[in-house]
Amino acid sequence: MILSRRLVAYLGLGCLALVAPALATAGCGEDLGSTSVVDRLRTIAIRADKPEAAPGTSVHLEALVIDPRAGTRDLDSAWFICVTDPGETAQTCASANLTAAPVLCAVQPEAKICLASVDASADYVLPERALTGRPAGDAGQVIVTHIVGPKDTLMACAESFSSDGKASGECQITIKRLTVSRSTTPNQNPIISNLRFDGQALDTITVAPESKDHMLTAVVDPSSTETLPAPRNGATTESLFVAWYTSPAGDIAVARTEPPKTETKYQAPGGQGPVKLIAVVHDDRGGVSWVQGSIRVQ
Repeated sequence: MILSRRLVAYLGLGCLALVAPALATAGCGEDLGSTSVVDRLRTIAIRADKPEAAPGTSVHLEALVIDPRAGTRDLDSAWFICVTDPGETAQTCASANLTAAPVLCAVQPEAKICLASVDASADYVLPERALTGRPAGDAGQVIVTHIVGPKDTLMACAESFSSDGKASGECQITIKRLTVSRSTTPNQNPIISNLRFDGQALDTITVAPESKDHMLTAVVDPSSTETLPAPRNGATTESLFVAWYTSPAGDIAVARTEPPKTETKYQAPGGQGPVKLIAVVHDDRGGVSWVQGSIRVQ
């Protein structure tokens, strides 16, 4: 796939501004509906294997993309990088007007704006530039922008936006922060090791349509709650939460729970077929991990 200047401009303009303030995920020009029911193409989370690391560290990025039509179509992806300067906000960096095609990160690793990958995942070496001009001990930020859509539709999405300010189709844009620091105790991703359905392993379970009061349980390692380098708002440890998803249908009673509560009730959908269930654990410093599996409704 060839990324033209129009697509690059699309990635850096108003559609990003919709999601950058919360550094969340959204599909431009569409109503996402229930946050826990994934009935269309959605990016649920982005994971960096090292959410905080020193300059020169290679970071692997992967996106949790859920597509109810998986197996019947292919998707295109692109990963863009912006390194924030001192005093620059994450939103400004993410919304940078990329009117000219950016350089490849692998060719110019210290570039402020670069293209890391057009594959489903990306690898990026954190730049020294992220700490340039900052006081000793202060952390820098790298803003990752991921775009995904059905194969050969990203250009149409970009052209639609350039003509009327609205993105077409199902393209999804997601923003993630990476922290660049020389900390000797950098943040690590939380650990979620298992997802159980009524106490049993997923992928082996069949339930009746519309059956109620099932229990989803995520197994989160207690060591995932790390001690903060310095107290923050009176807290000495980071906060965790688990976000729950079902695709393409079903009902999750509580879409977000906080440890020690790592379970939620579930009602099966009325139709028949496989249903994907996902639990994503986040910390409040950019760490994330997930586990997923399927049940059969019939």
